[in-house]
Amino acid sequence: MIKIKESPYYFSIHSNDLLDKEKYNFFGMLSGKQNRFYILHRNHSLLKILQILLSKNFYTFSIVSFKHFIFDTHKEIDNHDCCEWGGTPNMTHTLELEANTSILESKLINNNFNSFTLSEFELQEKMFFIMDILTKIDNLFKKIRDYEIDIKKPTHDGYNELQKYLEIICPNDKNISDFIEKERQQTQMKSLILDTYWDRLFLFFYNVDLRNNSTSYLSESLKTYIKTPEFELEGFKRLYQDPHNAYTELCNILGIV
Repeated sequence: MIKIKESPYYFSIHSNDLLDKEKYNFFGMLSGKQNRFYILHRNHSLLKILQILLSKNFYTFSIVSFKHFIFDTHKEIDNHDCCEWGGTPNMTHTLELEANTSILESKLINNNFNSFTLSEFELQEKMFFIMDILTKIDNLFKKIRDYEIDIKKPTHDGYNELQKYLEIICPNDKNISDFIEKERQQTQMKSLILDTYWDRLFLFFYNVDLRNNSTSYLSESLKTYIKTPEFELEGFKRLYQDPHNAYTELCNILGIV
C-alpha cells in the first residue's frame, strides 16, 4: 500500500525555523467515524475550508487543536504517521466541528489501526492535494498583500494627514471624507481583487465531486478551470506579474505551463 509520505502532495508540519513556542501549535482533522487523524496543519482557517468541502461530500471530520491537547504519548506526531493516532473515546462521542479537548483526560492515543484501505488513502491524498494548493496560494496572496501595504503606506499616511487638517478647516464638509475614502479604496484595489480570486478557487473546490473523482482528475480540472474566462487568469497576469512575479508563481503552483 502506498503511504502518504510518497505522495507528491505530502508535507510536514515541522520545520527548522519554527520557534519553540510554536512547535506544538497546530491542528488535526479527526475522522469522527474512525477516530483517526487524516491530516495535520498549522492554519486553522484553511482547515476550516477543507472541513466545509468534506462535509459537502458527506465526510465528517472534527478539527482538533493540539495546543490544548494532551499528546505526550507522541510529541513528534506528523503527517506521515498521524493516521495511526486518534483521541480518547470521550472526544468522539459527539460529532463536533471543533473537538472539545478540554474534556477531562482527553488525549492522543494509538488505536493500533490497520493500514488505510485504498479508498481511505485516496481520500487522504485528496485532502493533501487541496491543502497543498490552498497553502501555497494563501502564502502567495499574503506576499502580494504585504507588498501592496508596504508600497502604499506613504499614500495612506498622506491621506490620513490630509483628512486631519481638512476636517479642521472644513469640519462640516462630508464631501472631503467621501473623496478621501474613495481614494483609499482605489489604492487598495489590487489587494481587494485577490479576495475575488480566492473566492473563485473556493467555489471550484466546493462544486467538484471529491467522493467520486481521483486526485489526478481534480488536478487536471483545476488547471482547466484556471484557464477559463470565468477565472480571468489574464486579469491576474496584468495586475500581479511585476515586480513580484506572482503570475508566474501562481502558474507554477497549479502546474500550468
